[in-house]
Amino acid sequence: MKRMGAAASRYLTFPTPLILVGCLLLLPMTAVAQKQQGANDVYDSGGAQQGSTAFIDASMFAGGGLDFCGVLHTILDPQRGFLPATGAVIDARGLPYTTPSTSTICAASPWAGINAYPSTILLPAGTITIPTTWVLPNGTRVIGEGSTNPYATITAVFQTTIQASSSLTGAMIQFCSSVCAGVTLEDVTLIGNTQAINGIVNSNAQELSYAKNVAMYQVLGTGLKIFGSAQHSGPYSNITYDTGNSGIFGSTCASIAISSTAVPGGTRGIHGLTCISDNASTI
Repeated sequence: MKRMGAAASRYLTFPTPLILVGCLLLLPMTAVAQKQQGANDVYDSGGAQQGSTAFIDASMFAGGGLDFCGVLHTILDPQRGFLPATGAVIDARGLPYTTPSTSTICAASPWAGINAYPSTILLPAGTITIPTTWVLPNGTRVIGEGSTNPYATITAVFQTTIQASSSLTGAMIQFCSSVCAGVTLEDVTLIGNTQAINGIVNSNAQELSYAKNVAMYQVLGTGLKIFGSAQHSGPYSNITYDTGNSGIFGSTCASIAISSTAVPGGTRGIHGLTCISDNASTI
């Protein structure tokens, strides 16, 4: 009977230290994860966990009445301290599906009024409506989930669409406001809603700056406009321009006019351009 009692005693007390150890392991992990909002946890060289700002989950900033562009603005603003000066990847693919959900109808540009550090922004599938030009600063890469015919309902839900609101003037996307490098736009569809606006304008971005896999629909100004000091930019590849039978006089698929006073050298050209329109357009 004594042996059975001893065995029973060992059986009853054995799990206790395991539970305590488990608690000790879980507590520091939770504390560390809260140190850097939106940052992933990594292990440093000493085996300790810490937040890494190399990859920032934008969905962790949802709420507080912020729309899609407002969330990005919060992360991009150097004064807030979330984005390191060396840049980072900002994953915004989960933003529209947060609780509470994040509106993709923007009130302002993500870069409005700030001098943002370099970043790579991953956009979600779906439609983002913008009221003003997105001026992409130096070292900014914007990458969507794909581009295709925006009115092909079977595939539209899997692509990233940037749509101009009625208040937008000038251009939908502009590469920099002064001479810069490393600015790209990839895998998105731009919808101009039959307005006489431009799609992509580059007069300043040079080396490592390009557009790739971009479709433009009902953008009735110039689809792709490259001029000024945009030498050595490109190549601009797999570009589609379609006025959707809504072309007006002056609608232009693409235009390249590098300034003769700029540093010698043209662009790396356009590799793969599809232009679809009616007789009113200038192709």
